[in-house]
Amino acid sequence: MGYKMGCVTNKPRSCTGALLEHSGLVDFFEVVVAGDDLVETKPAPAPLLYAADQLHVGPQDCVVIGDSRNDVDAARAAGMAVLLVTWGYHQGFELSALGATQLVSQFNQIFHVVKPVVR
Repeated sequence: MGYKMGCVTNKPRSCTGALLEHSGLVDFFEVVVAGDDLVETKPAPAPLLYAADQLHVGPQDCVVIGDSRNDVDAARAAGMAVLLVTWGYHQGFELSALGATQLVSQFNQIFHVVKPVVR
């Protein structure tokens, strides 16, 4: 794909690895930051900034792909662009009101949308 990818989740480490293994996604990520790895979790920017640091990229070169207000708030606070998918965990909020860089409604759109968003 040509992108460095990390997974940042508020889920505890004890279930994150198993979920990534079960879904077949574990090998896509160079870094995984779980909810109990750091003192702060999303919506604080610290987990995203830590992942970017581990990937040796600046926040301005990151795109967060998320499904919740926490993802949008954390990305904005970290100075990162954010794509919000229209499926997943939305906590009942109107998606367009969350302030994402862009909404994505189909999985196969993600990589077509990421390229022009990366600065």
